[in-house]
Amino acid sequence: MNECFLPCIVNKSRINLMRSVIYNCGSNISRLDFKRFVTAILQRYDEIISVASIRIHGNQLAEMPYIGTRSIYRRQGMCSKLLSSIELALSFLEVELLVIPVVSTVKNTWIDAFGFEPLDLRSKTIIKGMNLLVFPNTEILQKKIPKRYFSINFTPTQGMFNLV
Repeated sequence: MNECFLPCIVNKSRINLMRSVIYNCGSNISRLDFKRFVTAILQRYDEIISVASIRIHGNQLAEMPYIGTRSIYRRQGMCSKLLSSIELALSFLEVELLVIPVVSTVKNTWIDAFGFEPLDLRSKTIIKGMNLLVFPNTEILQKKIPKRYFSINFTPTQGMFNLV
């Protein structure tokens, strides 16, 4: 993540937001409580390629304030692979909506390449009552997670779960 983002330090508390999210730092102050974030990692062998931080807020929505791909793997579809896996997992968990903060310079990429869209009125209403991580000079985009129906196959000899 350090390769992909500049540090975002909260002025009053001197907290590094990215570090707090990645390490699930808790706080008695709700806007500084970063518990329940999970990290999704796309890797090949021991090398990390792409990473995202996600926090699920029940079945209504999940937020993804950080997603990044190492510079040597950019423009190869790695972010798309990680995002597809995240969407599949959210669908399995029956989460309806994924929201992300974006700066204006990459907004069209998220809309055109990844299928996000501006928040609709229903989503704005849902978000108002939630403690989401927001950044200055960003806009929130949404992506509806399609419902998929799964069957889980377990092969004891392989020790692997397969979503079908």
